[in-house]
Amino acid sequence: MRQYKPLRELTIMDNFMFGTVMQDEACCKPLLERILNIRIDHIEYVQREDIIELKYGSKGIRMDVYVDDGVGTVYDVEMQVSRNADLPRRARYYHGLIDLNLLRSGELYESLRNSIVIFICPFDPFGAGRYVYTFRNLCAEATDIALDDGATTVFVNTKGTTGTITEELKTLLDYMNSGTPEDSYTENLNEAVFSHKNNLDLEVQYMTLLTWMTDERKAARTEGRAEGIEEGRAEGRAEGRAEGIEEGRAEGRAEGIEAGRAEERQAMLQKMYRLFLGMFDQARALQTLRTQFDASDDEIRAILAAGDA
Repeated sequence: MRQYKPLRELTIMDNFMFGTVMQDEACCKPLLERILNIRIDHIEYVQREDIIELKYGSKGIRMDVYVDDGVGTVYDVEMQVSRNADLPRRARYYHGLIDLNLLRSGELYESLRNSIVIFICPFDPFGAGRYVYTFRNLCAEATDIALDDGATTVFVNTKGTTGTITEELKTLLDYMNSGTPEDSYTENLNEAVFSHKNNLDLEVQYMTLLTWMTDERKAARTEGRAEGIEEGRAEGRAEGRAEGIEEGRAEGRAEGIEAGRAEERQAMLQKMYRLFLGMFDQARALQTLRTQFDASDDEIRAILAAGDA
C-alpha cells in the first residue's frame, strides 16, 4: 500500500509543498531566474484561481507552477521526484497543454508565446551527470538551423556534477538536496516550507486529499480482488476439466487472478478519475493519474473509453 508522508514531513522536493511555496512570487521568480540564468521583471500567475489553485477543492490542471512573465514567455515548473522513462513525452504533452490554453484564450498560431517547461529532478534523467539539460528543436541534417518554434524544455538534475552553472543555482540545488539553506533566498524558501508545515488549514486540505485517495484505492482493491479470485477459480475449473490436469487449474487461477489484478487496478483508476473530475478539470485529472498512480497510456485510453460508453 502506498505510504504518504504527513504534511510536517514534506520538504521543498515534495510536489504539494513545492507548488504551495511557489504561489509566492518572491519564491517563484528567483527560482526561474536561477535555473534559466536570466532576469525577469515580474511574473503573473496565469488564471491563478483556475490553473494552479492548490487547495484541491477547486479545479485546475496538473501543472505545479504555471506563470507568465508578461513579455512573451510562459513557464511551467514541475517537481519530478519519481523516475519515469516517459519524461520527454510528458514534456511534449505539457507544451501542448500550454499551447491549447493560449489558443483557447484567443491567441493566433503565429502569435503563440514562447513556452519553457522545467522539470526539477533529484536524479539524473539522462545519465550524463549534467546539472542542466536544455532542449530546443533543431534540424537533424543541419544542427545550426533552429526550428524557432518557441518551445524549450529544461531538465534540472539536483545531483549533477558536470557543466557550468552559477553559484546561485548551485546553492539552490544544494538546498534541495540537503534542506540546509545557505543564502537569503534559500532561507526564504526554508521559512516558507516551515510556515506551511504549521498551517492548520493547509494540513486539513492535504489530509483530506490523502484520505480520499486512500479510501478510493482500498475500495477498488477490495472489489477487484474479489472479482479476480472468482474469475481465477472459474477459469481454473474450466481449464482443468478440459485438460484433465491440475496444472490447468493452477494456470487458470493464476491467469484469472492476474486478470483480476489488472481489472482491480483499472477499477481503482476509474474511480480516482471520477473523484479527480470533481476536484480538477479533465487535463489535471488525467495527469494526476499519471503522476500519482503511474497510469499508462493504455489505462488512460480505457478510462476515456469508459467515459464515452
